[in-house]
Amino acid sequence: MNKAKTLIVYLDSRHHWVSCEYIRKNLIQAYSIYAQNEISLLPLRLGISRDELKNTFLKVIDKDFKNIVFLDARTDYREAIIKIAQTIFPNAGFIYTFHLYGAYVLNYSHWLSLERILDGKSVKFIAASDRHKNLVKSTIKSPEVCHLSPFPINTDHYSFKLDSRTEFRENKKIPDETKVFCYAGRISAQKKVSSLIRNFKKFLEISNSSSILFIAGKDDNLGFGYIGQHEFPGDYLKSIKAEISAYPDWIQKQIVFLGNLDEEELKSLYCGADCFVSLSVFNDEDFGMAPVEALCTGLPLILTDWGGYNSIAQIATPEFCKLVRVKISHRVFVDHGQFIKELLRRFKAPQSKEVTRKEISRLARKFYSIEAVGKRLQNILLKKQGGALSFNSVMTKVQECFDLDNGAPFLKDSLKYKPDKHSSLENPNWELSEFYRKLYSHYIKE
Repeated sequence: MNKAKTLIVYLDSRHHWVSCEYIRKNLIQAYSIYAQNEISLLPLRLGISRDELKNTFLKVIDKDFKNIVFLDARTDYREAIIKIAQTIFPNAGFIYTFHLYGAYVLNYSHWLSLERILDGKSVKFIAASDRHKNLVKSTIKSPEVCHLSPFPINTDHYSFKLDSRTEFRENKKIPDETKVFCYAGRISAQKKVSSLIRNFKKFLEISNSSSILFIAGKDDNLGFGYIGQHEFPGDYLKSIKAEISAYPDWIQKQIVFLGNLDEEELKSLYCGADCFVSLSVFNDEDFGMAPVEALCTGLPLILTDWGGYNSIAQIATPEFCKLVRVKISHRVFVDHGQFIKELLRRFKAPQSKEVTRKEISRLARKFYSIEAVGKRLQNILLKKQGGALSFNSVMTKVQECFDLDNGAPFLKDSLKYKPDKHSSLENPNWELSEFYRKLYSHYIKE
């Protein structure tokens, strides 16, 4: 196989979403793992001047390079790098490859600008799940541009260890027969954490069990800006805790916030738990880093049948990844009744045996490992076709939505009064636009 000299471009700075930092680190390892791809790295810092950027670029690339790959979710410096490359090496014929993230649609202006800059150049898009790939394909004229590879997981770290399970339960004073459910990720309205807690409360009332829900992660105040729903810092978590404080004491004790955990603590949580749960139907749910890491420890999952979560279910056995029905009408609805039934089913099921968890862990790690993903990326770089970047009327419509109302681009037209900052996301006075429903229908179907 011929070598393909490749430049990997990324911002060497902290991302406000921790999962994106892990993805970046793991992708760098995945690209670097195969010797037949000659890799150069171009880490950039925020605030770098154009002259320094140009000089740094020239130190790591020459005209014999074939690929320039942009790893980050952030779009900083992409245009500058491409313009420098085209100016210095006008006849080099670089193929520009972009890893895509959930904010793809919200970054519409960046992509439309790149369409002009990359006119006549060869481009590849890499989506991390089938449904996100389908959404992206719905916005472009050249479907051959789109390719598929999951984000890699540090599977040397995320695996099932019986000692970790025992230690976690001993530290938390949890009997082995007690079922432990967990959620890890942002504590955010976008992730429907309040809905998760309410449904877990109903499950506890029905089962009258000692089951525990552990919630790990930082809270945010992002709300749903694309429909004009905003929050003040700390409001969402305060509202959740205020609601929990009205629950019976025995239920309050069985809903536990762990705060933000490091990787070692997360692995311990996953090994100690019996099921990972998420009701997210956020438009950025293109992959699902936390549930995939949990699956790599052999942990069963209950997820919404939405976006990237669907691809996870294709890797696990049906018994180990249950998908909860989702539909889009004037909002995105989750079948809460089915979710509670799945909680009850998992509660009544015997504890997963060590051998079972290790086998599920083995299957997940085989698919999501840095080595496995590196091989897929190698195939995309060396064998897969690129094409011209050309967007269709769908992306034009996205731009029109933001131009008409940047504060609430996907709110139903007749309701563009900007909902009150403190209005509930369950308030019946808001509806998603017809365009949003059509665009994100790709997240609930193949």
